[in-house]
Amino acid sequence: MIGHEEEKIRQLFRKAREQDESEVPSFHAIVARARRAGVRSSHRRVLVAAAVMVFFAVISLVVIQKTDNQADLPTPSAVLYWESPTEAYLSPPGEGVLRLLATSEGNQPDRSEQ
Repeated sequence: MIGHEEEKIRQLFRKAREQDESEVPSFHAIVARARRAGVRSSHRRVLVAAAVMVFFAVISLVVIQKTDNQADLPTPSAVLYWESPTEAYLSPPGEGVLRLLATSEGNQPDRSEQ
């Protein structure tokens, strides 16, 4: 039926399995350890997120303070009186003629009778 070699192999596998089972912690111990680690890691994540937020808040305050100090500098006049190169496209053709007609003396109402 079963040869001597096969029985010996089964015994070796049985010994290896028993040794592995004795070294491995129980399922309940693994679950408990995972729960403890989960709580610790969630606290750690909250602390890391808070530290990152504080870091960016400090950086933004420094940047805001530097930009406020630069606002006291005089502004170049080229920036104050800048005109778009396409501004001419916004005025209708003949705008100058309409302005000239509106300001000529013949178009002014006669106010002497009032």
